[in-house]
Amino acid sequence: MPVVKMSSKGQTVIPIEIRKKLGIKPGQQVNLALVDDKAFITPLPQDPIKGLRGILKGKPSMAQALVEERKQQVEGEEEITLNFTSQHGPNFLTIIRNSGTTPSLTRQPSDHDPAPDSHYIQPLVE
Repeated sequence: MPVVKMSSKGQTVIPIEIRKKLGIKPGQQVNLALVDDKAFITPLPQDPIKGLRGILKGKPSMAQALVEERKQQVEGEEEITLNFTSQHGPNFLTIIRNSGTTPSLTRQPSDHDPAPDSHYIQPLVE
């Protein structure tokens, strides 16, 4: 284990065998961490983005978990479309019910509507 000397400015030289083993190059930044009463030197990557490449490889994918969860939700959904005629002409009402949740209600706009947003449909369940 090499022994090094501290200068009056607080500088020290990391021995070459340690620099080679850690892959520290001239001008490269290192992280100095104090854990309990010990100092640890960790070289920082030249390009932090490249240094993080592959860090999550083999770990579960959050995106894949969300896709699977949504697939399960869709499998439990039931969609009912009602066709009816009102004073403004033909209309379509879609009810999407997911087991264990409050049904959502969607009204499809009609060509016969007097103006957009002129109709408000009350939710089926409050």
